[in-house]
Amino acid sequence: ADEGIEAARQALATAEATFGPSSTDISPHLMRLAGALRVGRKTSDSVPVLERMLTIDLTLGPDDPKVSTDYDKLGSAYLELTRYEDARTAYRNALQTRISCLGPDHLDVATSWVNLGVLEERTTRSLDAKADFETALTISEGKLGPEAYGLTGILDRLGALHSAHAKDGGWKNGYPNAEAYLQRSLAIREKVLGTRHADVAPALENLGWVYFLDSKYLEAEPLFQQAREILMMTKDADSPLIAEGH
Repeated sequence: ADEGIEAARQALATAEATFGPSSTDISPHLMRLAGALRVGRKTSDSVPVLERMLTIDLTLGPDDPKVSTDYDKLGSAYLELTRYEDARTAYRNALQTRISCLGPDHLDVATSWVNLGVLEERTTRSLDAKADFETALTISEGKLGPEAYGLTGILDRLGALHSAHAKDGGWKNGYPNAEAYLQRSLAIREKVLGTRHADVAPALENLGWVYFLDSKYLEAEPLFQQAREILMMTKDADSPLIAEGH
């Protein structure tokens, strides 16, 4: 990681000498340096690099696609550092930039809603997270269709959210809603990947846990068994994932 950081710093210095310290041509080098710093567990050092990149790219105009990407990268770094309000501001700026540039129903806008949902979930604003994920799902369904594999991540998040808050006040039909989202995610994975694919096993386990928590043990058990069988076929026999299934 240290070698990668040093190489990125050298590349940035060369680009600065060639194009100037404020040129948009150095932005890719700033992004690579920020990425290397984060890989090297130096996220706090990456923040001023990302902030500098954003300042430079804003000279292209507030609606330039690079700007929304910069806000996303910055929001992710802030989130990792638990600077939640800064992350929320960055993610919201990314969302507004994308809506302004691409329209409210673009898939990149859906990505911004997911990012905001993850943040709100992390900061225990669960109902806000639910609304953000639902918006992302609606956009994605409209663009990809109701059976697209690209929906599974959002369906999984909504299922987990409903399950986690099934017993909280203000959440109605938590377990049934969780089951519906996760059943749909599982059905899509099985249709696209086949019933014995390794990526189907986590979906089986997710749904199984919801049944288990809802005291539907007879429904949960075969799902856990199916997941374990798939892992036995597709993973190393000594995998911790298989040990978890025993």
